[in-house]
Order: sequence, then C-alpha cells, then structure tokens
Amino acid sequence: MRLSTQRGNAMQTTHHDEMRRQVIREAVNAANIRSGGYQPLYLMGYCDSPDCPAREVTIFIKDYDRELDALLTRHGFRCPICQRILKTHEVLTLEEHRRHQDQLARMSVNAQLYQQRTGSGFIPATVLMDDSLPDKS
Repeated sequence: MRLSTQRGNAMQTTHHDEMRRQVIREAVNAANIRSGGYQPLYLMGYCDSPDCPAREVTIFIKDYDRELDALLTRHGFRCPICQRILKTHEVLTLEEHRRHQDQLARMSVNAQLYQQRTGSGFIPATVLMDDSLPDKS
C-alpha cells in the first residue's frame, strides 16, 4: 500500500512540475511579445517547499540566443537552493521592471515624507500605496 502511495505522489509531482514548466514558458513568451522581441527579462518565482529557506527568487535573463524556452522545457524554473521547480509569480520586461522599481521608490519616499511631516510611526495604507510624485512646493 505504501509503495503505491509513493508512486502516486511521484506522478502528482511530475504532473505538478509539468504544469509549472508550462506556466513559466507561457509567461516568458507573453513577455517577449510585450517587449517586441527577445529583450532582457526578469523572472520572479516562489519556492513553496517547506524544507527550503528560500522564498522569493528573481533572475535577470538575457536570452539573445533564444535558448531559454528549451532550457525551461528541459529543466524548469528551479530554486537555486533546493532545486525544486518554482511557482511563477510573474515575468517582466526590462521596461516593466524599471517602471515597477520607480513606483516602489515613489511609494517609499511618500511614506518617509508622511513620517517626517507627522512624526508618527503609523503610516496609513493609503500613504503606503501612494505612488504619485510629491507636489513641487
């Protein structure tokens, strides 16, 4: 009985891994379409293994030789610590990543300005999520 359960789990893991391989390949393909070709990409994933200390993984990819799809098909998008296949969070183009980083920077500055202005250690969610540029005053 135990052997068949282990075999069943192995088959589930294989199917699960195949699904994750497909998701990352589709996300990379969609990002390549958005960027207008094979531009640098940021692959972001999550290691959900309870036995691994890694969680969020970001990899900067330059796929100028167009080898990434074959590598992801063969190996998957793996955790650098435990080697399990990662859950794909998103794939961003270089421009999308830059815009996101700029947005996070504006949000951080707005939170700091709020703290400086109020002296409060509590920052409301509306301030934390505010990515507007401060007024030129």
